[in-house]
Amino acid sequence: MKRILVIDDDIVIRKMIIALIHKNGLGQVVGELEDGVHAVDEIQFFNPDIVIVDLLLPGKDGINIVKTSIEGGYQGKFIMISQVEDQYMISRAYEAGCVFFLGKPINAIEATSVIRTVSSTLDLERSFQLIKSTVIGMPDAAAQGTSAVNRGTEPALNTQLNQIFSDLGIISESGSDDLRSIVMKIIKLRHNNSTIGYKLQDLYNTLSEEKASAGGETINARSIEQRIRRIILKAMTTLAEMGREDFDSLKFTDYATVLFDLGQIKQEIRFIENDSTIRGKISVKRFIEGLLSKLNV
Repeated sequence: MKRILVIDDDIVIRKMIIALIHKNGLGQVVGELEDGVHAVDEIQFFNPDIVIVDLLLPGKDGINIVKTSIEGGYQGKFIMISQVEDQYMISRAYEAGCVFFLGKPINAIEATSVIRTVSSTLDLERSFQLIKSTVIGMPDAAAQGTSAVNRGTEPALNTQLNQIFSDLGIISESGSDDLRSIVMKIIKLRHNNSTIGYKLQDLYNTLSEEKASAGGETINARSIEQRIRRIILKAMTTLAEMGREDFDSLKFTDYATVLFDLGQIKQEIRFIENDSTIRGKISVKRFIEGLLSKLNV
């Protein structure tokens, strides 16, 4: 059972999240805080598996809490919540180390799905660390094993990605190969170190350099980023269309709550129905983290 710490200055939000955790058997709430003053110390003391933290808090904001905790050696997962829709702030939260961002007002279905997803990701990472620990002292075998694992899982991962891309209506879109390449690069990074962070801009730069050195398509990092953003927006549109037909369908809720903010999916539905001129917003980092959580890696 996962140990969860909840930090939010709004007692209604805290009680709602705690009730969701208990009702759905998502874990054990080890504590709750109403400000960020002693949050880092409490995280070190409780060492929870998951911290659900508000972005804007009295004393110390959520981004600083995440960053300071990770720098201090915390290896659990952060889910950030906030009413703020500023993409710069959301990007900063992901860069600091949070793995998912939930918008307020909290949607019970989305919150439950995200907590379950983060819990599953933790289980996979810990299983992989356990496997790695069994080959300590056998460098040659470990190297061969890792190589074999990479060779053996890449076709399986591509099959899974093909299914997901097909479900999202993006398998034949320009940019799908770029997105696939970025995902595979992150997986390889995490095979070497499951807790390692990454910056998307660095991955875009690397992919651009690889394309150039291979003598194939010449495309700069900015263009790769734009293509990936367009393909993710296309996936959001596909899900919004799906949600218009049946908002409670398992496929819709499974993808929408993990890959996107559910409130933004609803905004995209309003845009499609001509009830709004504003489209739903996407987060590339959230989409990719959600994608990774759905792969058997």
